[in-house]
Amino acid sequence: MNTSIIQNITFPLHQALYKRETRKYLLELNETQWYSKEQIKEYQLNKLKKLTEHSFKYSKYYNYLFLVNNINPEELNNFNDFSKIPLLSKEEAIASYDDIICEDVDRRKLIWGTTSGSTGVPFRYAQDRKACDFRDAIELRSRSWWGIKYGDPVFVIWGSRGSFSTISKDRIKYKIENIKAKLYNRYKFSAYDLSPSNMNKWIQEFFRIKPKSIYSYVSSAYFFAQHILNYNVDLSGLGLKIVICTSEPLFKKQRSIISKAFNCQVVNEYGVSESGICAFECSHGSFHIMSENIYLEIIRNGKNIKDGEIGEIVITQLNNFAAPLIRYHTGDLGRIRNKN
Repeated sequence: MNTSIIQNITFPLHQALYKRETRKYLLELNETQWYSKEQIKEYQLNKLKKLTEHSFKYSKYYNYLFLVNNINPEELNNFNDFSKIPLLSKEEAIASYDDIICEDVDRRKLIWGTTSGSTGVPFRYAQDRKACDFRDAIELRSRSWWGIKYGDPVFVIWGSRGSFSTISKDRIKYKIENIKAKLYNRYKFSAYDLSPSNMNKWIQEFFRIKPKSIYSYVSSAYFFAQHILNYNVDLSGLGLKIVICTSEPLFKKQRSIISKAFNCQVVNEYGVSESGICAFECSHGSFHIMSENIYLEIIRNGKNIKDGEIGEIVITQLNNFAAPLIRYHTGDLGRIRNKN
């Protein structure tokens, strides 16, 4: 579909018909991205206070957790106070999820998703509409740093059970999702088939679609890039701006090969299914935490550690008041390198 039609008609109409607020949050994010470090801290602390107070009032799990640990949400006045809240493991979240969900929400309206299970057992999680719209706005803002607009064609290399499932219901759902995606210029290709013959088909589609960006697992983009270089395929002149790599560590050699094959910048993204994008690389090569949507901590042996040290990544969703994940242990390792 024509990009300008999507940007000026389809997207605004969809937002209005379904009472979505992605555009509203995007405007907010375009302002907060210029906040100082002190302003961001104040912004986060305000959201954390509202989240913990709401969770204490409406979530059976957090009400019990706070009472047992003698924590009064109204007395959480700084980040040190917040760090007294016990960590939430993925196993505990799965076992207690029914009690985590707040009682003031209509469960029939919750939006459900499932993690891949790459770091353990798959986790079926829920969000309300605001949380989904906010994470969509986070995605739009991060792409805008590289000149990518909503509706620009994107070549997506991703995994989906429906792409290889023998269950007809899954395959039908997969086809419907693909049709919907194409209406917004998102063209999906299965990462489960990286055979030379299939990647040759991808190249043909690439010339037809002329995407502005690629969104892919690191390894899938790397294999496709090697295939392109092996066959001396010239993709220059098609208007591709960036290749966004996610879900796996991106090594220098991989970045170099991918950039050479696609003749564009390679951008690194870190995210988790439960919260969306957690950090995104800007055009200056810095990795920015999405501080408006998550509060991220690095811990070791249950305690926060200094910036620059490697530890376990713990996140708190700041906008999911329906099924809060507070001090949630992602199972990933990382470190924060502070730069002004």
